[in-house]
Amino acid sequence: MRTSTLILLILYLFCNSGCNNVPKRVSSALDQAGNNRAELERVICHYRDLGDHQKLQAAYFLIENMPGKYGIHYSDVDYYAGLSIAIDSFLKHDPCPEFLDRFVADYHRNNANLPASQHVMDFDVITADFLIKNIDLAFRVWREKPWAQHLDFDEFCDWILPYRILNEPLQPWRSLMHNELEYLEDSLIILSDPKEIGLLINNVIAGKFHFSNQLGFMPILGGVDLWNIHAGLCEHRYVLITMAMRSMGIPVMMDFTFQYPSYPGNHSWTVLLDNDSRIKPFNGGEKEIRFADPAECPIGMDYYTAITTVFRNHFRYMNRSEKKLAGLPSNLRDEFIENVTGQYKGSIKGDFSVDLKNPGKSKEAVLFSFGTGPNIIPVATTKARRNRVTFKDIGAPGVYIAGYTNGETIIHCTDPFNWDGEEIRKFYTPDPGDTETVILSRKYPVTWPMTEFVSGMIGATIQGSNCRNFSNSDTIFIIEKEINCLTKIPVENNNLYKYFRYVSSDSEDIRISCIKLYKNGHTEPVTGEVYGFVSDYTTCDDYIFSNAFDNNLRSNFNAPRGSWVALEVGEPVKIESLRIMARNSQNIVEPGDTYELYYFDKGWKSLGSRVADDYQLTYDNVPKEALLLLRNHTKGRQERIFAYNNHEQGWW
Repeated sequence: MRTSTLILLILYLFCNSGCNNVPKRVSSALDQAGNNRAELERVICHYRDLGDHQKLQAAYFLIENMPGKYGIHYSDVDYYAGLSIAIDSFLKHDPCPEFLDRFVADYHRNNANLPASQHVMDFDVITADFLIKNIDLAFRVWREKPWAQHLDFDEFCDWILPYRILNEPLQPWRSLMHNELEYLEDSLIILSDPKEIGLLINNVIAGKFHFSNQLGFMPILGGVDLWNIHAGLCEHRYVLITMAMRSMGIPVMMDFTFQYPSYPGNHSWTVLLDNDSRIKPFNGGEKEIRFADPAECPIGMDYYTAITTVFRNHFRYMNRSEKKLAGLPSNLRDEFIENVTGQYKGSIKGDFSVDLKNPGKSKEAVLFSFGTGPNIIPVATTKARRNRVTFKDIGAPGVYIAGYTNGETIIHCTDPFNWDGEEIRKFYTPDPGDTETVILSRKYPVTWPMTEFVSGMIGATIQGSNCRNFSNSDTIFIIEKEINCLTKIPVENNNLYKYFRYVSSDSEDIRISCIKLYKNGHTEPVTGEVYGFVSDYTTCDDYIFSNAFDNNLRSNFNAPRGSWVALEVGEPVKIESLRIMARNSQNIVEPGDTYELYYFDKGWKSLGSRVADDYQLTYDNVPKEALLLLRNHTKGRQERIFAYNNHEQGWW
């Protein structure tokens, strides 16, 4: 009896020690797995028993990089599934994407009890069966698909193998998506080209995915749920595209930028590792994509393709040096991101050096870019050995600051400076003793797609007539340049008219927010009955005529080219001035709102608050050569830095 027990004990210890005889980092990860350690050891023993060395190494890769990985698990997917069904139903009756945001916002407002969510560490829930199936399916496509043969083992581990993309819940997405997409192979001409099969997969997802800016409340769903719900923001779509392509052996990751240099925002996109060993970024899930070569930010607008720095989301630990990470701001301390700006062409990419006025003790200097409002976003780091530091591979011109971080506190070591892609052209160094008067009309620049609405007004006319159908009319004003604020424009026409109308240009649709006509010394607004004509009623635009003259910046009159909207007044009047505004994002100065102007001097300093009594604000005693920021304390959140030159706001 004792002999049998001893033999069993020896066999147990032999097997157990065999599964624990693992690389140091794997052993460390197993120690952190706690009660779930046995599940991970089962995976190791499984591939040791099979004698498949590569799959064993793949298991090691996943386990040693598992610490820190988690998913945001939600309690009930039915809410999001119901939303998806509602969106499908809505678009069948009204296919205009322009109204989808409004529908989603209303749906969410009426069903506001979101499913509860919680952070769940992978160590706590992952099973051996899940990992083994993930590894086997990943190896199957890598070993069998002709478009994956260019990947070496390390590339396979980074670009195909991982079971998660970001922080989505764990779900068996790989088998589902592979089974749904495998039929596409029959359509291929060049089997070895991952871009060809990638394009087919992209088109499948783009054909059914519904994008809405109002879906920001939705977490990154699990892969199975994403496939079934097919709705969300760009990030949801990119996760889905990455999963779908990896399920078919196409090497895809997600890249992102923390901050654009000349636009307040960040973004992510998808990138493919091609069989020429070069990355090909693309905007995954859009209906018409291109694989950018040479690599550039593939968002599609000029001011977006300019990037400060680009980072890549990895499953692999990219930096394990706690000492180095300790001196970095929180966004750059992420151990699973890699700075890959050097792999991108960029609009203008280069290096620059700058002197630090008050260098700190940190060995890592930080480059900051300006975000929305007063936010300053860390975008790059460099070694700080002396007072002069050099930042390499910065993607585009913009306004930057260099300094350090002490915890989350920023230590500014330069004034804001304008790097033009070749050299530092200007420092914004305010002098409180040298001031000027500024007149401000906006807190945020006109951005896409608003620029299209503004430029689309050029060539449109305001006409006056004493005939309701305008069979006999005069042009009293022609829009010859872009108008992006509600300043009064004089009208040089002394005739009296009973009817006035806005007529589209010959080439552009109407996207009008507000038209105001004034009489009697430019002070008295003209009112009356609103009517109009729409050239094509089969379009999905909301041609509500009254919106053009309702004095509401948040309503719009939208109609196809050839349309017009008119105002009938009681008695003929002479129009002395007008205000007109394209459909917009409501970032102009508005009467009744409270504003505060700031200038930057090692931090934001206030020049005072005031309530606007017109569509412009005047501030005296503003330091010249300052970087400025106008904030609206009443409403809105879009605010952006600017300089004041030649009596105008110049945006960055």
